[in-house]
Amino acid sequence: MKHTTKKVKVHVKPKAKVKAKPKATIKAKIKIIAKVKALAKKVVSKKMPAPIKKASVPVQKAAPIQKPVQTKRIFPAAIKKTIPEVKELKKPPAPINIPFNIGDYAVYPAHGVGRIEAVETKNIMDEKMEFLVINILDTGMNVLVPVKNINNVGLRQVIKASRVKDVYDVLKEKKRSVMGPTWNRRYREYMEKIKSGSVFEIAEVLRDLIVLKREKELSFGERKMLDTAKTLLIKEIALAKGVNEKKIEAEMLKIFSEL
Repeated sequence: MKHTTKKVKVHVKPKAKVKAKPKATIKAKIKIIAKVKALAKKVVSKKMPAPIKKASVPVQKAAPIQKPVQTKRIFPAAIKKTIPEVKELKKPPAPINIPFNIGDYAVYPAHGVGRIEAVETKNIMDEKMEFLVINILDTGMNVLVPVKNINNVGLRQVIKASRVKDVYDVLKEKKRSVMGPTWNRRYREYMEKIKSGSVFEIAEVLRDLIVLKREKELSFGERKMLDTAKTLLIKEIALAKGVNEKKIEAEMLKIFSEL
């Protein structure tokens, strides 16, 4: 059996041809668009306010900077040379009353009785200072004491003869003034009494050591201090009474023998 194939015809529609617009219509549209743009510009120009002009403010000019005026010298150089420089004048020191004359005897604490030999002026740190030159009788040494420090160092005059009896009364007392348990403590107190320069306190030191010597044997330091107090006391009392030192020593030995 023979197969037969049928041919099917497909009808394809031809594409429609686009008709070209006439050139007249394109030109008309262009004109219309141009008119619309022109009208739009007019409308915008009517709505927008005119630009405000800024008020012109007058600008003040800055004042010119003045140069500092150079002051003229009061004195010309020629006149300046003729004027001497004025230096500050230092006030002279106030006069100090010296309670001693050259040749007098004075007691210098811890050194003993001395003789005023002279008054000397020395320059110390650009300052003039007066010094008493004192020759210590016991050692023969010269000591310089500033005049303005006489009261501070305890320099004093020799006691009067009428006060010698009061010193002897101190020596006659049997009760000791210093009752420290150790020698170191007693030594410090005795040394302070000797440095004070008081003739009555020196008499207390001498009396205490004499009494202590009867109770026990004195140490080397105690014996040395006893001799110092005894020498200071004998020299001053001898000068006060105007007698020989041996006579004063004999009077003291008599007092101590009665204790």
